[in-house]
Amino acid sequence: HAYGPNAERGVFRSIDGGRHWRKVLFKNDNTGAVDLAFLEDDGWVIADYKTDRLADTAARRGAERARSAFDRLVEYYRPQVELYRRFWEKVTGASVKESGLYFTSIGVWVKIS
Repeated sequence: HAYGPNAERGVFRSIDGGRHWRKVLFKNDNTGAVDLAFLEDDGWVIADYKTDRLADTAARRGAERARSAFDRLVEYYRPQVELYRRFWEKVTGASVKESGLYFTSIGVWVKIS
């Protein structure tokens, strides 16, 4: 489950373009990691990468059903990004100007506010 205890949490590293992964940091089954946070002049940006194979879904099911699946994924992941945003603002004391999901398989950024 994405929001419950999970032994696959932690930070992973690949040195061969993503074919093999090694866990390089792990605290416990309840602790995850923000994928990317960077500071711009007017605030922080938080990005969460998603590797769901949406292009495959579109090819198999058609554009309309793929769009529906995409919308469900955005809503499924939304609480995670909102949690990252609240956490980051609390820990840093600085505002997050933008947060969102980046779907790697289709190259799409979805802003979550």
